[in-house]
Amino acid sequence: MKNILSIIVLVSSSIFANTGYISGIVISENSDTLSGANISIERTEFGTASNREGNFRLENLKPGKYVINVNYISYKQTSKTIYISQFSTDNNIDENELLEKMGLEISIEEEETFKGPFHENIEFILIPDPLGIEEITVAAAKLKQ
Repeated sequence: MKNILSIIVLVSSSIFANTGYISGIVISENSDTLSGANISIERTEFGTASNREGNFRLENLKPGKYVINVNYISYKQTSKTIYISQFSTDNNIDENELLEKMGLEISIEEEETFKGPFHENIEFILIPDPLGIEEITVAAAKLKQ
């Protein structure tokens, strides 16, 4: 029985050893926290919602490139590109070399990118979008019988 438990522990630890996470906060441009904001990973069905304090956490992310989209009613969507890797960028590794090790293409166009095995306290600042809410007129008529 002990052998089976030790095998299960070893296998599960090796499965989750190469995963990372992304955590952060969703706020308005006035620094108000936005609870219930939708945080999703582009081209996947994986996502979460921000809690009462505007905080969120996406876990068990395998190494790779992720585009994180954040939506909230009456605010413009914002996105950030984040790289999860098994390598830390603090070890004097050139960022281009790091991306090559991950098997990813290098893109200079991306304004705000984050690289590393995990990412914490990433701020998503949303800007109000008054045009995102359209007026809806509901009209009814009585049918002649």
